[in-house]
Amino acid sequence: MVFELEAAFETAIINLLTEKYGWDPEILKECGEASYRALRKYMSAFLILGLIWGTIGYLFADKYLGLESIFSKACVSSAFIAVVISIERFIILKIGKDKTTATMRVIIALLMATLGATIFDQMIFRNDLEVAMQNSRLEMERNIVNDRAEFIDKEIAKLNHDIDSISHALVPKYAEFSSKPIVQSVIKNKVQKVAGTDSTGKASYGWEDQVDVVSVPNPIGNQIASGEETKKNFQIRIDTLSNQKNRLVQTVHAEVSSKPAGFLEELTVLFRDIIMEEPVAQAFYICLFLFMMSLEILVVTAKMGEKDCDYDLIVERQLNIKEAAMRRSQQELEDTLER
Repeated sequence: MVFELEAAFETAIINLLTEKYGWDPEILKECGEASYRALRKYMSAFLILGLIWGTIGYLFADKYLGLESIFSKACVSSAFIAVVISIERFIILKIGKDKTTATMRVIIALLMATLGATIFDQMIFRNDLEVAMQNSRLEMERNIVNDRAEFIDKEIAKLNHDIDSISHALVPKYAEFSSKPIVQSVIKNKVQKVAGTDSTGKASYGWEDQVDVVSVPNPIGNQIASGEETKKNFQIRIDTLSNQKNRLVQTVHAEVSSKPAGFLEELTVLFRDIIMEEPVAQAFYICLFLFMMSLEILVVTAKMGEKDCDYDLIVERQLNIKEAAMRRSQQELEDTLER
């Protein structure tokens, strides 16, 4: 009974694998143990890669894509698994041994190992990364505060300089206004007066200048008032900037704290402050990268490093037979046309 269950389970797995990976079940029935063992090796490699990249996809969706539902994260995880399986199918379903395809798979493996090791490192070094992120954010806040404070100081210095310039220009005007608050203003008007009479006895009129002297406030007073108003506005602006400077630390802290941590920011902090600074972290990352790289090229080495199994030989023989038949058919057609 136990052996029957094992046989049924193995048959179900093989059927699933052949449908999923592209092997023809009918051809596989003609093959020996070598093909079944090759299929089991591919199954193990795919299972390992699927689990790893499914986990990477789930973690990536949870942390960086902002997905909250488990279903959405599972969809992203399934997409990662589908991509990996599709890539491996290029190797498994290739007839013969193609070095170009294998080389491209190794290049893809390098990129995938780098990406996978980096994402895993961000999860493994989560606590260290949080501390490093806090220090990085504090440094960012200090830089922003210093830059803005320098800008505010320059603006305040410019406004104070303008106030001093206006005050210096008003000194002589104050002296002049205090000595002559009232000035005499000459107003000239044209007035019409009787110049005489004409031959009929009617009055004739002419124009003459009339000069009036009146006392008016010194116009310098208006200039002084305008200058004082400008100084007052500048001082209000200085007070506003000073208040902004006093609240600068709190304002910048609120701005930086509300900014979500991005993938590139965490990646930069991870390599700059943890991996590049800690020899232990460097050794761990190298080991993890080599492990991921080995897994990524596992299928390539299994396909390229061993002799073809009888399944590959049968498929290749069918291809050769089909190719020969098509050539004979083409030759017969050409001979018929020549006749």
